[in-house]
Amino acid sequence: MSGIGRKQTPEIREIRYRRLSRPVDSLEITTIKALRQGAHESEFTGPQRIDFELIVWIERGTITHEVDFARYELGPGDVLWVHTGQVQRWGDIAAVDGIMCMMPATALDTALTDRLDRIGGWARSHWPADGSGAAQDFAMLLSHYRRHRDLAGHDAEAYDAAMVLLTSGVLMMLASRDLGDTKSEWGGHELLWRFRAEVDRHHAQRRSTRWYARRLGYSERTLHRVVLAHLGVTPRQVIEDRMVLEAKRMLVHDSGSISTVARSLGFDDQSNFSKVFKRSTGLTPGEFRTSSR
Repeated sequence: MSGIGRKQTPEIREIRYRRLSRPVDSLEITTIKALRQGAHESEFTGPQRIDFELIVWIERGTITHEVDFARYELGPGDVLWVHTGQVQRWGDIAAVDGIMCMMPATALDTALTDRLDRIGGWARSHWPADGSGAAQDFAMLLSHYRRHRDLAGHDAEAYDAAMVLLTSGVLMMLASRDLGDTKSEWGGHELLWRFRAEVDRHHAQRRSTRWYARRLGYSERTLHRVVLAHLGVTPRQVIEDRMVLEAKRMLVHDSGSISTVARSLGFDDQSNFSKVFKRSTGLTPGEFRTSSR
């Protein structure tokens, strides 16, 4: 994988972004075919955690791609956006071709990342080829980069910087258009995206709805009312769901004991952790680990 450094662990492959000859806050665009030809087949098996933004546009073929335990059936024209820190698992990568864009999250325009927080754009990964135009716009941008970047000569660095800005703009349109339920849920109230951001940061240490309400400057009653009205679940459920996602990642991709996972997520008692996990998934942590490996 040109431009990407790799570190192997027993359970999960850590995929790190590393520019070889251009600024770190740059982007790399290549084809799936070129990526596949430059790496051993084994590098696309098993789970991978990436520390950069990965956007894939499928041009030919079909593939099943898993992102944080959600499975996406991708076909021609579909766009998949895997975010920094997410765990992905490729299907049969030899069955597809298309264009891939990779960049560190720090390369994204701050106005874009703020807007994504507000509308809940980070919550979505898959945009099907439904004729909305956003996916096609993105594919055209990537194709343009592939054709013209080498012609930039000594101005290639400036060309890359301009392309990062253009890519940020297209990603903004992609996340804003046709968000459907995702937009109506997370984009309806400022409190929602602020609450989500705090839960992302503190779910392993804090599970009290009152703590989050105070931190956000709202009453617990207001937080409960807004979250329930827009998401159909309680704040407690949002916090628990985020904790369970992290638990799933650790159970499947790390070799630590269940008690270690429980302690990492703020549980002093493994039995309490197991009870919460089973209530959410229907499986004990041990059963989930066995069935998912």
